[in-house]
Amino acid sequence: MNLKTLMKKIMLLLMFTLPAKAVVINPQLIDGFAYIESNFNDKAIGKAGEKGAWQFGKAAWADCNAERIKMGKPVYHWSKAHDRGIASDYAHLYLCLIHGRLWKALDREPSVGELYAAYNCGVNGFANRFEGKISKCPVTTQKAISKLIKYLK
Repeated sequence: MNLKTLMKKIMLLLMFTLPAKAVVINPQLIDGFAYIESNFNDKAIGKAGEKGAWQFGKAAWADCNAERIKMGKPVYHWSKAHDRGIASDYAHLYLCLIHGRLWKALDREPSVGELYAAYNCGVNGFANRFEGKISKCPVTTQKAISKLIKYLK
């Protein structure tokens, strides 16, 4: 087994066996969301106008911009959602934002699957409408979570 394979297995072991607070928003997880959302297609445009590999909606992009302003970082127009480098930074930030909000809504650390459900359905949608339960989410979201878990292996 090569070092890269070993490190990947260790990361997965840590992500799925340690307490949920061990969920790490790392490059592999960020890439996993791009894989699920668009199969890494930077030019993708969703049914509701979402853009780029991570299928950013305008509100999610604006949410990141507001946070970036607080952090003293440059902000970019939503049209930059098609730029892999910029969108990747925004995806990292957005996953961190969702993670914190979902933790607060669930009153516990979310799992990777729950994080994706909140990304896909919105934090409030997942926590309230679907009662924080993946099993109550649309079948398409449940299938995407399974696909994400396989990708992370």
